Amino acid sequence: KRLNYYDQFSIGLYESFTFHPIEKLESNNSMNVYYKKINSFLPETSSDYDGFSAFLETDNNYVLNENKTYFISFDFWYQFPQYYSIYKFKGYSNLDLGFKSLWLDKKLIFTIYASDVFKTLKNKNTSVFNGINTSFENYENRQSIRFSLKYSFGNNTNNIKSINSSNQE
Repeated sequence: KRLNYYDQFSIGLYESFTFHPIEKLESNNSMNVYYKKINSFLPETSSDYDGFSAFLETDNNYVLNENKTYFISFDFWYQFPQYYSIYKFKGYSNLDLGFKSLWLDKKLIFTIYASDVFKTLKNKNTSVFNGINTSFENYENRQSIRFSLKYSFGNNTNNIKSINSSNQE
């Protein structure tokens, strides 16, 4: 028979907002602030964990020219230290950078995108089990560079007919 080995209570606040601090920059931001309380049912583990944590993220796109055909992006997030299950995670972060260009009346799109630029997406955590402190670091090597090329066929206009409808006869 399987039994749950911990109970978790969490409460928090999530907020997101988009703004344009300067004319050519769009910034999408979010914040999640929360409190967690974890009670373990196993005598082999530390019995209680509790604390506040937060997750912050900003995704930014900047237009490089007046024709709006060249863009750069800067995406960053940070996870503050937190408790999860019977583990205490240290803070970690991620930075992605990108470039996009539009060609041939914006029908051809070239994109290059680099993920985890500084190789910081590493989970480090600790726990206590049977009175022994354990810790480990997990790095899944999500560093990558992605190139993409997209071409849209057809025209850019939609021919939409307006239909007058009603219930009257």
